[in-house]
Amino acid sequence: MIYISTINSITRVLSPLGLYDLSENSLISKELSVYAAEIDRAGNFLENLLKEYFINTAEDYGLTFREKLFGSSKGDISIQSRRRILLNRYSIKSYEFNRESVEKSLITAGIDGYIVEDHQNNSLYVNCLNKFDATITEEMAKNIVLKFIPAHLSTDFDFRILTWNYIDDLEETFQSIDDNDFNWDQIDNYETDLQ
Repeated sequence: MIYISTINSITRVLSPLGLYDLSENSLISKELSVYAAEIDRAGNFLENLLKEYFINTAEDYGLTFREKLFGSSKGDISIQSRRRILLNRYSIKSYEFNRESVEKSLITAGIDGYIVEDHQNNSLYVNCLNKFDATITEEMAKNIVLKFIPAHLSTDFDFRILTWNYIDDLEETFQSIDDNDFNWDQIDNYETDLQ
């Protein structure tokens, strides 16, 4: 609260003047209590407005209004994730078409991942390791990211969860997998075959 104990503050300032009866049940004391309550209410409103103004401190309508600017409300995910998405979205500049900006666009799409550039073939490989925004489908995520990728680049998205940790959790040896004698397509589909 901005105005801590407003009534005490008013009383402390007016007491030395000796002009008013500031006893607890006096009329002036009751009138000042009403003023103090409204000042406190206005102070709380201003404090909340200031909190919601900045993305790093916003928790309610400050996030919702900004999300609506970008076409979607994210009430289903954590406040920290909502802030992370917005901060990354605002940090992307329209004239920047580099790897860092594209990786920021992944976060705005609710994805943790990375980009692999193939300069010779003018293409990008986008490895989407984890979706921290379950409200966004893979197609929606692709569309968000593609808004930030230059049109001349072809882009391949990979939403598979085939990571080192995932492979480690399978508790298989290289030999046991190699004994399956998979071709490349079978290796690509190995993860989906397990599910």
